[in-house]
Amino acid sequence: MKFPREAWIAAGINPASLPDDTDVPDRVPGLFTTQIPGNVNVFDTIALSAEGTELDLRLIVVGTFEQAPNLLYVLDPYTGQVLQFDPSSVQVRGVNSTYRWFIEFLKRVSHAMASAGTEDPGTVLTTGLKFTLRAVDDTAFEAGAWWPMVFKQLARS
Repeated sequence: MKFPREAWIAAGINPASLPDDTDVPDRVPGLFTTQIPGNVNVFDTIALSAEGTELDLRLIVVGTFEQAPNLLYVLDPYTGQVLQFDPSSVQVRGVNSTYRWFIEFLKRVSHAMASAGTEDPGTVLTTGLKFTLRAVDDTAFEAGAWWPMVFKQLARS
Protein backbone atom coordinates (compact mmCIF):
# COMPACT_ATOMS: atom_id res chain seq x y z
CA MET A 1 0.00 0.00 0.00
CA LYS A 2 1.05 3.62 -0.35
CA PHE A 3 1.25 6.19 2.42
CA PRO A 4 0.53 9.90 1.75
CA ARG A 5 4.13 11.14 1.96
CA GLU A 6 3.64 14.47 0.19
CA ALA A 7 0.48 15.30 2.17
CA TRP A 8 2.26 14.53 5.44
CA ILE A 9 5.22 16.71 4.48
CA ALA A 10 2.82 19.53 3.52
CA ALA A 11 1.21 19.11 6.96
CA GLY A 12 4.59 19.68 8.61
CA ILE A 13 5.99 16.20 9.19
CA ASN A 14 9.78 16.16 8.82
CA PRO A 15 10.61 14.43 5.51
CA ALA A 16 13.67 12.77 7.10
CA SER A 17 11.35 10.86 9.44
CA LEU A 18 9.48 9.31 6.51
CA PRO A 19 10.50 6.57 4.09
CA ASP A 20 11.61 7.86 0.68
CA ASP A 21 9.46 5.25 -1.06
CA THR A 22 5.70 5.56 -0.52
CA ASP A 23 5.18 1.78 -0.75
CA VAL A 24 4.76 0.35 2.74
CA PRO A 25 3.70 -3.10 3.94
CA ASP A 26 0.01 -3.60 4.57
CA ARG A 27 0.69 -6.72 6.68
CA VAL A 28 3.50 -8.52 8.44
CA PRO A 29 1.99 -11.75 9.79
CA GLY A 30 1.68 -11.80 13.56
CA LEU A 31 3.05 -8.25 14.00
CA PHE A 32 1.30 -5.67 11.87
CA THR A 33 -1.74 -5.07 9.72
CA THR A 34 -3.53 -2.10 8.21
CA GLN A 35 -6.86 -3.93 8.54
CA ILE A 36 -8.19 -2.24 11.66
CA PRO A 37 -11.47 -3.38 13.21
CA GLY A 38 -14.05 -0.80 14.23
CA ASN A 39 -14.43 2.78 13.10
CA VAL A 40 -10.75 3.63 12.67
CA ASN A 41 -8.94 3.35 9.35
CA VAL A 42 -5.28 3.45 8.44
CA PHE A 43 -4.02 7.05 8.12
CA ASP A 44 -6.94 8.45 10.14
CA THR A 45 -6.02 11.11 12.68
CA ILE A 46 -6.94 10.62 16.31
CA ALA A 47 -7.28 13.82 18.32
CA LEU A 48 -6.61 13.54 22.05
CA SER A 49 -7.45 16.20 24.55
CA ALA A 50 -7.57 16.50 28.31
CA GLU A 51 -10.52 18.19 29.91
CA GLY A 52 -9.60 21.52 31.46
CA THR A 53 -6.27 21.83 29.64
CA GLU A 54 -5.06 23.12 26.33
CA LEU A 55 -3.61 19.75 25.39
CA ASP A 56 -4.17 19.10 21.71
CA LEU A 57 -2.37 15.96 20.62
CA ARG A 58 -2.94 14.36 17.26
CA LEU A 59 -1.81 10.90 16.25
CA ILE A 60 -1.97 9.34 12.78
CA VAL A 61 -3.02 5.69 12.74
CA VAL A 62 -0.57 3.61 10.67
CA GLY A 63 -1.77 0.10 11.60
CA THR A 64 -2.45 -2.27 14.42
CA PHE A 65 -0.78 -5.18 16.17
CA GLU A 66 -2.26 -8.19 14.40
CA GLN A 67 -2.40 -10.32 17.55
CA ALA A 68 -4.19 -7.60 19.58
CA PRO A 69 -6.07 -5.28 17.21
CA ASN A 70 -6.94 -2.92 20.06
CA LEU A 71 -3.27 -1.84 20.11
CA LEU A 72 -2.74 0.74 17.40
CA TYR A 73 0.52 1.80 15.82
CA VAL A 74 0.38 5.59 15.52
CA LEU A 75 2.65 8.29 14.16
CA ASP A 76 3.21 11.41 16.24
CA PRO A 77 3.38 14.06 13.51
CA TYR A 78 5.25 16.48 15.77
CA THR A 79 8.16 14.18 16.59
CA GLY A 80 7.98 11.66 13.74
CA GLN A 81 7.98 8.82 16.29
CA VAL A 82 5.88 5.69 15.96
CA LEU A 83 4.12 4.75 19.17
CA GLN A 84 1.83 1.99 20.25
CA PHE A 85 -1.46 3.46 21.46
CA ASP A 86 -4.07 1.63 23.51
CA PRO A 87 -7.32 3.62 23.10
CA SER A 88 -9.00 1.82 26.01
CA SER A 89 -6.38 2.91 28.55
CA VAL A 90 -5.01 5.90 26.58
CA GLN A 91 -1.48 4.59 27.18
CA VAL A 92 1.40 4.87 24.75
CA ARG A 93 4.67 2.95 24.36
CA GLY A 94 7.60 3.77 22.10
CA VAL A 95 8.00 1.63 18.99
CA ASN A 96 10.47 3.38 16.66
CA SER A 97 12.13 6.77 16.57
CA THR A 98 10.63 7.49 13.12
CA TYR A 99 8.10 6.12 10.67
CA ARG A 100 11.04 5.55 8.31
CA TRP A 101 12.65 3.08 10.78
CA PHE A 102 9.32 1.47 11.66
CA ILE A 103 8.76 0.61 8.01
CA GLU A 104 12.38 -0.56 7.70
CA PHE A 105 11.88 -2.91 10.68
CA LEU A 106 8.66 -4.28 9.18
CA LYS A 107 10.33 -4.84 5.82
CA ARG A 108 13.32 -6.63 7.36
CA VAL A 109 11.15 -8.89 9.53
CA SER A 110 8.87 -9.59 6.57
CA HIS A 111 11.86 -10.44 4.35
CA ALA A 112 13.25 -12.79 7.01
CA MET A 113 9.88 -14.51 7.30
CA ALA A 114 9.55 -14.88 3.53
CA SER A 115 13.11 -16.28 3.31
CA ALA A 116 12.32 -18.79 6.06
CA GLY A 117 9.00 -19.71 4.43
CA THR A 118 6.98 -18.93 7.54
CA GLU A 119 4.21 -16.66 8.77
CA ASP A 120 5.35 -17.12 12.37
CA PRO A 121 7.43 -14.09 13.37
CA GLY A 122 8.82 -15.96 16.37
CA THR A 123 10.91 -18.18 14.10
CA VAL A 124 12.89 -15.22 12.71
CA LEU A 125 13.16 -13.03 15.81
CA THR A 126 16.70 -14.16 16.51
CA THR A 127 19.61 -12.52 18.26
CA GLY A 128 21.11 -11.77 14.83
CA LEU A 129 17.98 -9.98 13.63
CA LYS A 130 17.77 -8.09 16.90
CA PHE A 131 21.39 -6.96 16.46
CA THR A 132 20.64 -5.82 12.88
CA LEU A 133 17.49 -3.93 13.86
CA ARG A 134 19.21 -2.32 16.82
CA ALA A 135 21.90 -1.00 14.44
CA VAL A 136 19.13 0.64 12.39
CA ASP A 137 17.24 2.24 15.32
CA ASP A 138 18.83 1.80 18.73
CA THR A 139 16.09 3.78 20.49
CA ALA A 140 13.59 1.08 19.51
CA PHE A 141 15.27 -1.20 22.05
CA GLU A 142 15.23 1.13 25.04
CA ALA A 143 13.73 -0.17 28.28
CA GLY A 144 9.94 -0.17 28.12
CA ALA A 145 9.80 0.05 24.31
CA TRP A 146 7.73 -2.24 22.11
CA TRP A 147 10.42 -4.17 20.22
CA PRO A 148 12.18 -5.67 23.28
CA MET A 149 8.77 -6.91 24.42
CA VAL A 150 8.08 -8.44 20.99
CA PHE A 151 11.40 -10.29 21.01
CA LYS A 152 10.86 -11.49 24.58
CA GLN A 153 7.31 -12.74 24.01
CA LEU A 154 7.46 -14.08 20.46
CA ALA A 155 11.05 -15.22 19.84
CA ARG A 156 11.74 -18.96 19.92
CA SER A 157 14.46 -19.85 22.39
